[in-house]
Amino acid sequence: MTETIEVDAVFGRIESFVDDLITDQILEFGAHTRPDLALLLSILESGDFVFDIGAHIGAFAAPIARKVGVSGKVLATEALTTNYEVLTRNMARLGLQDRVYAVCATIGVSATACRPQFVTRNTGATYLVPKSDGSQESTKTLDDLASQTFFPRVVKLDIEGLELAALRGASNVLDQQPILYVELNQDALARNGDLIEALDAFLSKRGYKFFRNVGARNAAHDNYVIREIDRLIDGGRFYDVLAIPLSDERINQAIGEARKLSTTEYMDLFDRHISDLPTHAYLRDHQLVRYLDSVIVPRRRGDTAETKAALQLGTAARSRWPGVRVALCNVALDGYAGSELWVSISRNT
Repeated sequence: MTETIEVDAVFGRIESFVDDLITDQILEFGAHTRPDLALLLSILESGDFVFDIGAHIGAFAAPIARKVGVSGKVLATEALTTNYEVLTRNMARLGLQDRVYAVCATIGVSATACRPQFVTRNTGATYLVPKSDGSQESTKTLDDLASQTFFPRVVKLDIEGLELAALRGASNVLDQQPILYVELNQDALARNGDLIEALDAFLSKRGYKFFRNVGARNAAHDNYVIREIDRLIDGGRFYDVLAIPLSDERINQAIGEARKLSTTEYMDLFDRHISDLPTHAYLRDHQLVRYLDSVIVPRRRGDTAETKAALQLGTAARSRWPGVRVALCNVALDGYAGSELWVSISRNT
């Protein structure tokens, strides 16, 4: 049996494997891929039903269960017995066993029996390869799981290259158009005869839009920078994608967040375009208005509104207001970007 230790994660004290990548991440950052986890949690709501496919030791299942609350449910699957045993102990120690239904099962592969291929110091990267003896074993599809438990509102998939295989066995689940959160690894997909482009085609024809965190993947904070991507391959060869169907109202939340600028982007925008920019030039630059209107905090609201209304109608700045200028002040609060737009107005003739 692989040796384990207790570690303190941001969601509680759990059991994890000694000398392992995920353990190291929890010790250093408080969670495994903490900003990416925060992105997933941001789209969840109380009462959601969630599938965590490839739950490992519960580093995602536990915070997911806390987020969906007592009215929510989580189905956590893990193919490897050693991982599954730690998973069930962690759910019990965190008091989440009543809302997390753990299943030891292989998902999304044929009936051919498989054996684990271990990766040094990374139990989360263990993958399955067919046994050479041609033996058969029982496997489950996502549709099987749903028919035996519940249909999920959100599905998280991290099964080391078998993600598309799992989705092919989920026609009934996908008919409900759940939100998907999928680890993409081009090399792992290729190992199973698939490519990111194939997954893109599979999901795009079902009306999914794609988002990803372009900020840090591992960090000691919960800050992420979400961006929409047109094609999955545009996001890279290894990352987590948030796929939301156009029919889901939560897509508006993701699109809204994707339009916000990160601290670095605010600074670049300020340096290149905004510093001491004339107000009429700012107001007529629709790109700047789109990004910054939601965070404007003018010093003198009444005067600002009056001036803005006039300038947006196309009138020139009045000569009696020669001092109308814009300056953007960048601030950072716990790693989040923010700004204040100061508008000073001189009424001297």
